[in-house]
Amino acid sequence: MGEHSDEFEREVIDAVRELRGTVRAIKILIGIGAALALLVLVAGLVNVFVGGGDSGGIPGNDVHAALEKGTSASVRTEAGLDVTVTITSVTVSDQRVQVGTKVRGTDGGNWYLYLASNQRVPMQGSDSAGYTDGWKVQGYDGEIPAGERVRFVQFGPDDSRGDLYFDVNR
Repeated sequence: MGEHSDEFEREVIDAVRELRGTVRAIKILIGIGAALALLVLVAGLVNVFVGGGDSGGIPGNDVHAALEKGTSASVRTEAGLDVTVTITSVTVSDQRVQVGTKVRGTDGGNWYLYLASNQRVPMQGSDSAGYTDGWKVQGYDGEIPAGERVRFVQFGPDDSRGDLYFDVNR
């Protein structure tokens, strides 16, 4: 085997050092990319699981909240309507659901019983008790069809996307 000159050996050593530096730089870039991807994933999961009853002001996002006295939830519809509903009373039996509400941000909207079979049954509004400090106060009553179970009480403030779903836990 032949011998290599000192200059050739130095060139090889320099080339190996440059290659190590390049590999190190690539590893750092991959690490930064992985950290950014993890950060985006965690932020998305936090928004989905911790966001809870807040649509984050994004028009058209549906909002879920518990159907309990004192629960308050807000939604921004796709049409830009900002609505807040507070549940003032709840009675749930096998035959019907009665809900007292205070609504701010709209005089309209429709209330439904959302059934386990994914059908909706309109709720009937009682005579409005009027307005208190800018809140429309009204009760709603819905009859549950025989053999059905209610999953949600749904409020659609307008005809665009962005409804409130009050979860019935029975």
